[in-house]
This record gives sequence, C-alpha cells and structure tokens, in this order.
Amino acid sequence: VPPATLDIFIWERGVGPTTASGTSACAAAVAAVAGGRLGAGPIEVRMEGGGFQVRVDDKLEVALRGPVKEVGVGELGDGFVRALHTER
Repeated sequence: VPPATLDIFIWERGVGPTTASGTSACAAAVAAVAGGRLGAGPIEVRMEGGGFQVRVDDKLEVALRGPVKEVGVGELGDGFVRALHTER
C-alpha cells in the first residue's frame, strides 16, 4: 500500500516561510489523522524543500524518517554552557 500524501506550506512565527521542517511534518500528519482526513499509517509529507516519511499510528504516536542537511554552524558561549550544567 503506497503511503498517503500530504502537501504542506510552512510559515514560522517570527521567521516567515520555511522550506522544510520535521516538526511541522509530524504535526500536520498527526492533525490529518486526528481530524479524520487521512488514515493511520505511512504518510508522505511533501514541502517546498523536500519530503519526509511520517508514520502515525492509531494512538497518534508518530515516527519521522527523512534526509537531514547541515544548514549552519555555531558556537555556544561559556555562560550558556554553564547555565546548562546548573542544577535546578
């Protein structure tokens, strides 16, 4: 059985259009299943920047598969790293 397909466009608050997002793909697939638009199972979620395979089960548990690509490199400041190690 081929996967169902879902085409989405993403608009991130404070950023604007985004070409691909794993979080958005999962959220859209779960919403489609929960809303009865698609059945549980594999769903091909297609976006401008590419697609992901999302599997949503009857309990709305979700798994994501797809390619990853490095889009940036950064460095954490010493204060931020210390804050990560601070006990709460």
